[in-house]
Amino acid sequence: MLFNKTLQLYAIAFFSMMIVLAIACITTTKLDKPVVEEVFEEFPAWNRPDLTVTEVTVSPKLANQGETVEIQAIIANRGTGVQDAASVSFFWDEREIERFPVEPLGPGVESTYSMSWSARAPGSHNIRVELQLRAESFDPNNENNIGYATIRVSGKPNPEPSVEFAPIDFAGLDLNPGTSVRIPLLMYNTGFVDFVNIPVRFAIDGEWVYSRTIEYLPPGEDLELLLPWRNIEPGQHLITIKIDWEEIFPDSKISSERSWCAIVPDKPILYDKPAKDKWASIGPKVLNGFPAKPHTHLGVGSNVGRIDKLAFHPKDPKIIYAAAPTGGVWKTTDGGQSWKPLSDKWPTLKIGALAVDPKNPQVVYAATGSSSYKGGLGIFKSIDGGKSWYVFAKKNITEGVSKMEIRYLNGNQFVLYAMADKGLLRYKSNDPFVKNSAPGDWKTIRKLSSKEQLMDMGVSPKDHSLVYLSISNVVYSAKLKRKIGTHQGLYRNRKGVSTNGALSDWEELKKGLPQPKASLDALKKPGLMKFDFFQGNPKMMYAALLGPDGRDGKIGEDIPIIGIYKTLDEGDTWSLVEKVTVKNSYNDFIRIHPTNSKLLYFGGVHLYRRDLSVKGPAKEVLGIHDDMKSLTFDPFDSNYYYITNDGGIWRCHSGKDPKPVALNNDLRVTMFYDFDVSPTNSDLMIGGTQDNGTILYQGKSDWKVIRGGDGLFSLIASDNVFYSQTQTLLSTARCDNGINCNLFSGWSSTNKGLPDKYGDNSFIADSNNPNDPYTLASQGKQVYFTGNGGQSWKPRGPQGWPLEPVGAKVKGEVTRVLLGLDFVIAGTSQGQIWWTAMSEAYGKWHLLYTHSHPVRVNSLSLKPFEPLKPVVLFASFTSYKSGWRGACRLIRDPFDKLGWKGEDITADFPTSNCSPQVISADGFNDDVAYIGTKAGVFRGFNNGNKWFWKPYNDGLPLADVRDLLLAPNKELRAATYGRGAWTVITGN
Repeated sequence: MLFNKTLQLYAIAFFSMMIVLAIACITTTKLDKPVVEEVFEEFPAWNRPDLTVTEVTVSPKLANQGETVEIQAIIANRGTGVQDAASVSFFWDEREIERFPVEPLGPGVESTYSMSWSARAPGSHNIRVELQLRAESFDPNNENNIGYATIRVSGKPNPEPSVEFAPIDFAGLDLNPGTSVRIPLLMYNTGFVDFVNIPVRFAIDGEWVYSRTIEYLPPGEDLELLLPWRNIEPGQHLITIKIDWEEIFPDSKISSERSWCAIVPDKPILYDKPAKDKWASIGPKVLNGFPAKPHTHLGVGSNVGRIDKLAFHPKDPKIIYAAAPTGGVWKTTDGGQSWKPLSDKWPTLKIGALAVDPKNPQVVYAATGSSSYKGGLGIFKSIDGGKSWYVFAKKNITEGVSKMEIRYLNGNQFVLYAMADKGLLRYKSNDPFVKNSAPGDWKTIRKLSSKEQLMDMGVSPKDHSLVYLSISNVVYSAKLKRKIGTHQGLYRNRKGVSTNGALSDWEELKKGLPQPKASLDALKKPGLMKFDFFQGNPKMMYAALLGPDGRDGKIGEDIPIIGIYKTLDEGDTWSLVEKVTVKNSYNDFIRIHPTNSKLLYFGGVHLYRRDLSVKGPAKEVLGIHDDMKSLTFDPFDSNYYYITNDGGIWRCHSGKDPKPVALNNDLRVTMFYDFDVSPTNSDLMIGGTQDNGTILYQGKSDWKVIRGGDGLFSLIASDNVFYSQTQTLLSTARCDNGINCNLFSGWSSTNKGLPDKYGDNSFIADSNNPNDPYTLASQGKQVYFTGNGGQSWKPRGPQGWPLEPVGAKVKGEVTRVLLGLDFVIAGTSQGQIWWTAMSEAYGKWHLLYTHSHPVRVNSLSLKPFEPLKPVVLFASFTSYKSGWRGACRLIRDPFDKLGWKGEDITADFPTSNCSPQVISADGFNDDVAYIGTKAGVFRGFNNGNKWFWKPYNDGLPLADVRDLLLAPNKELRAATYGRGAWTVITGN
């Protein structure tokens, strides 16, 4: 040990000095003054302890299952000094079961420590006793600080062991004929007995192909097994897992065996491949890497992205429709095992609500837009189960619909209620198959003022004319510094109609409900309210009331209080049932079990289950992703319900143990903020996604989650060095493990020197030089630079950026930064583009371009170039205030660093509704560029005098394109906010 050697050197020095002094005393006859020099040791040789475990015994050495055994250890001090800084720990099969402080021991003194332990698990067990010293203590013989013993436990188990298995997600595996896979299976020790040396066997179609021994698994823990399946054949296969308890408990009749059916298609699954000028989806088909553990909030199985609403076929339980808020309408015909998009050719993919006609299930309504995502174009309608669609109601009639309900009056006469941004709308018709509606067919039965917002709408399950509304006020909170919603009231209309949509046609339900206080502080008012009907008794309702805005409660609190209220007379009177404490609830819904009025669910960040028939708090439902959006009970089996959230769709049992099953295979609705491609490997990309982390692409459409949270900007600096941001610059990190980076380890913070947080301007950029993965640029209000992989950052100017600009004044803040091989380029929020050489990192900046409008630089794209060819730079601009947008191109002669020439290339951009969010250079031609917008991609050509733009969306849905980049093979890749990632082979 280094510390031991140091002490030896001190001792040698001490004795050497004593010899020198002795010789001096003999040879010197006279000293003017006596010389005294002291040498100190931190642990002197005459006061060294030596603490040792001399003996460990177990009695009896052969015990019956459940018998108590005594473990004894003898501790001795073999040193010369007192030891008073230690503890002794007892371990049973590597599990610490007890720890005691060691009483002070003098030299040559022994002490005995013992404990009792119930031997519950049969088999051979290892007992270890270990001495642990404080960090400042010194022990020259610490190898003697551990003692061992063994014990054998036999007999019939009491209580018996218990094990459960998580469902196998075969849909997330590549089951292609002729290939091999490793099937992940999660098993749980749900009993009270330790598993020790338990044999497990795995069979395919009755043939045992794999076995493994579980060395140790204590109660309450889980273990993932990877089961090999080689030379896969097409057809149906029976997959069986069995635990051979009889080998350990010959007197017991315990059986743990579970089987599943796996279906392998006749032909291999071919991943989508791009063609020339035709886009192809590259997923994510599924997101792997989340732990398939029911006791987490990350979700069991695969996640994909946000799903808001579901609608069910009234006669076929396998047909379900799903609405993604920015990913369109999807349909399954096999109960959620696979999904197909229905709206990829629509002009918008923003879906706010769905409804299926209960009498005519081929009639489906899909409302576009919502309060959260705007951009609605009205209500679309299909009369053939989603194969074809018609514009049923235009935007000016029904804008921002977030909920719809259909009720039949008599015969074919029906009404459709729609909760919209402008109020509650009612459509009435005698023809369920009519393809279009006129403005006069719709009636506003409750108008909203500019400061009002509908929070919930419901129609009585037994009376189509009995309608309820929850309305909030939109007010400004000085404490939160933003607008929030506060509860205005719960209202009822008994006729389901209104002459002019006025408030006078509605009754406000007050009795027993808390009322808004006359306070200027919005946070003191009640917040949002949601409600639900009990299907077994239409007069019974429950309502949930939360603090203001449903998110913040009181300042500084993350745990608001939901008040649960109940009525038995259709809302005339209400009573408080209880107050429930939940974590960060949005109060998105409250749902009552269809046949059990005492079983409630309410969802926000987490899903909660409350059984009012028993005492105790509401319980979180685990095993599903966070941020709940809707809960719908299975119309064919009320023992099950479907939950949607930011991870997708799950089917759960309504009992105490829900056992969630993910239904997300091929539901390609991932919301990308950004992505990056390896500079050398086209099959290696990472991207940041909404609430599904930073994810990794390796050439197949099933991506892997490698970092959690809201993944934002990300980089592949080399095939081994990745960078990731979450929640803007608040958390920038680096992983040097390449494709082995994972959700739980390998990441180190790279935030030192960066601003704590800088909104949506946060961005990091590298030089795309795989030989230098540690040189990066970033920005806050100025440009930052690191040459050591983010271990430290420095601003490129001391008091703002840049230092000593040439010939112009800097306007605005930095919004984008681009790092070249020998230069840095930065764009500002006022339409400027600046440049400096790497050699002038703390020197002069040069103004390259100033836009004629005060617009924000959204993106910068550098065309790959050779040393003797011109450098081509593209930039896109947007003004959120005036709505102006555009793009420019700049060209630089490689022999003249100041010879930049700029031109506006989007003066005649064809669509005013499409903002150039991101721009990319072409891999072949300097006179070609691509612009990503909120509705697809445009390609531009320069004929020498003017740029011409055309849509470039063959095969690509008109999705919100957030990033465009070139892969090394010169394929163009697109990241969308709601429809995943895409690729295309571009021509010259």
